[in-house]
Amino acid sequence: MKQIVLAHINSYYLSNKLHEELVATIATTDALLEQIVYVPLINVDKDAESSTKRKANVQVVLSACFSKLTRSVWPLKILQIYQDYKARFRGLNINITHSHSLISNGIISYLRYRKYKTPYIITVRNTDINIFLKKSAIFRKLGGKILNHASSIVVLSPAYRDQQLKKYIDSSLFSNLLPKIHVIPNAVNDFWLENSPLQQKVIGDTIEIIFVGKLRPNKNLKAVISACNILHSRGKKVRLTICGDGELKEQLLGQVYEFEFNYLGFINDKEELRKIYNKAHILIVPSFMESFGLVYVEAMSQGLGVIYTKGQGFDGYFEDGIVGYATDPNDHEGIACMVEKISDNFHQISTNAIREAQEFSWNNTALKLVKLYRQAI
Repeated sequence: MKQIVLAHINSYYLSNKLHEELVATIATTDALLEQIVYVPLINVDKDAESSTKRKANVQVVLSACFSKLTRSVWPLKILQIYQDYKARFRGLNINITHSHSLISNGIISYLRYRKYKTPYIITVRNTDINIFLKKSAIFRKLGGKILNHASSIVVLSPAYRDQQLKKYIDSSLFSNLLPKIHVIPNAVNDFWLENSPLQQKVIGDTIEIIFVGKLRPNKNLKAVISACNILHSRGKKVRLTICGDGELKEQLLGQVYEFEFNYLGFINDKEELRKIYNKAHILIVPSFMESFGLVYVEAMSQGLGVIYTKGQGFDGYFEDGIVGYATDPNDHEGIACMVEKISDNFHQISTNAIREAQEFSWNNTALKLVKLYRQAI
């Protein structure tokens, strides 16, 4: 294999640790692949800059290349980013670029392709679908152009390919794009896969339900509480544990609950969260919009059944009843029924969940992406 230079264009690199984990795993997967991570920002924090020095065959470039003013004028912001990107890498032989979003990052790869014919790969995310494509015909047209010229398109789940992206891309164009769309999920930290429970879980008198996520309307904790009320009214003994913080905290703590309720706040320590998972049976996070949702895989790795949103990030990987169920986030009665179904078949679902979680490793994800990079050139 020959040496190649890959430029990641990733404005999310600092805001989510998973991007750093991906780049690090790619570096160990293919030693002949040199990576540059270009991160366009409003400003660069000195602590962040000192923590992103070159490591092995990875160079991270943090660039304060646009302002708060131009941020609100999207074409001007993109022009500033592209001019900065060109200036920084002028004369460097970049073999392929990977933009980690369709619109904000993808336009940079597309413009480079137009000038230099550099092949590129696009990852489509939640913000692309629900902020750009959903709300603007202009962005739908632009998104179609970017996707049409991409060597490969990465989506995080079957739901994003079969429902979300399909919904907002012209049908004839979508048919042409389909052969180059690849479902490659985000992965979980190896900690979760290496620390699955050794003993089989059982459900006793109480169904232990857990919610892990930000306390915001989109995460739909209201539906979880409603489902617990329904289960309680049916004579089921349930205990709801909530891990998270956010704008709905005061409202949450100000309520009186008929079922057992346990609020733990935001848990940052993985070992502490693992112990909490190990006391639980079912994770319910019925978000209205979800890019992927690593929380489902974390919970699966600890033997929990999971309930997630139909048509959103995690949906499509498994048939109903394998590791849990996909739900309509507005169907609180349906969520309660799914809890009962998981409880009735908990031994098998818990066993399946631990086994299937192993597929969401960084090694698997990196191998798939490296294959696409080399195929593109």
